[in-house]
Amino acid sequence: MKRILGLILLLVFPFSLFAQRLELAGGINRNTFFDWKGNNPHSSAEYTSDYGYGVKLAIDKLGGYFSFLRLSIGYENYNGTANFEDGSLGGSSTTYIDMHKSIFSVGVHPFSFEFKNKLNLSIGFEYGWLLNESYTGHTSGWVIGWPPNDFEYDFDNTDPKHKNYNEKSYFGMCGRIGYVVHLSNTWTLLPQYALYWGWKDEFSYTKSFRQYASIGLRYQWNKP
Repeated sequence: MKRILGLILLLVFPFSLFAQRLELAGGINRNTFFDWKGNNPHSSAEYTSDYGYGVKLAIDKLGGYFSFLRLSIGYENYNGTANFEDGSLGGSSTTYIDMHKSIFSVGVHPFSFEFKNKLNLSIGFEYGWLLNESYTGHTSGWVIGWPPNDFEYDFDNTDPKHKNYNEKSYFGMCGRIGYVVHLSNTWTLLPQYALYWGWKDEFSYTKSFRQYASIGLRYQWNKP
């Protein structure tokens, strides 16, 4: 993990030397876990959304061939619950899990535009690395036999059998739109809405869709 972070900072640093704008944003997120299993008569899943928070530091307006590029690093805490049901003629099981996790993220937005100096739009991809996970869960079910074999147990992230429940890295598409409020020639306020659509599993074939409402403060040291 330390080597990966070091490599990222090494790659981002040269771009920061040419950046004309620096933005710090923070706010709340609403996470919803989901899956792409489709209709499966033997299994189903239900998800409940929950709220978290995050902060991001971004640079953009790099000039030259990279004038539309936006780079960001961030910290996020997000949460949610999932209820899985699996069944067949040989038995069935139900698992409920309440998930809390935090990640470090790196965003690469190849398309970042500002329309009429009022709307700021960016689209790109985001990579994430797990920093911390905390969860509690409950599993119950039965398997065929005589007499029937029922089972039921609780688990959490301290249970050796259920450690490392989450994947260690994530990837997805992201986008944001912000409204530009000029405070001065160099300082700008940016209320913004953003989203992340996960393409890589978070845990147990489950992905993450997150929406953000945040406030950004941007400094521009080379006013065009």
